[in-house]
Amino acid sequence: MINKDLGMDIFALSLMVFLVTTGVLMINIQTESVKTELVRIQLSQGDSEGDKAAGVPEYVILSARKTDKGGQLYIENKPISFDHLKQALTTYRQKGKTVLITRFDKALSHGEYVAILDAAKQAGIQAIYDTYEKAKTP
Repeated sequence: MINKDLGMDIFALSLMVFLVTTGVLMINIQTESVKTELVRIQLSQGDSEGDKAAGVPEYVILSARKTDKGGQLYIENKPISFDHLKQALTTYRQKGKTVLITRFDKALSHGEYVAILDAAKQAGIQAIYDTYEKAKTP
């Protein structure tokens, strides 16, 4: 005769395995979709691990790419001109997105970099996280 408690234990264990597996798969799917949606730029490299922006609840992503005609800015993967940058960031700040995650092309000049950061501060952005790739060690 089969113990009824054993059947419930197997059912509960199977349910837990299913829930954990589904959760892990969903996290991987969401992570991969974010990676493929970003504008392709050449990030600078650095040696330190840096601060992790994980867990920041409300943020906006600003990408800057060097082109033949100068620089091209993207907010949330939508092209935007530098002239409209401050107003766009002010709008995001008013919606509660007070953190800016930047992705700057390594070919941008220091002056362009500073001008973009200055526009973000003028728009009222409270924190700016700069992203870069970890340098490859030989």
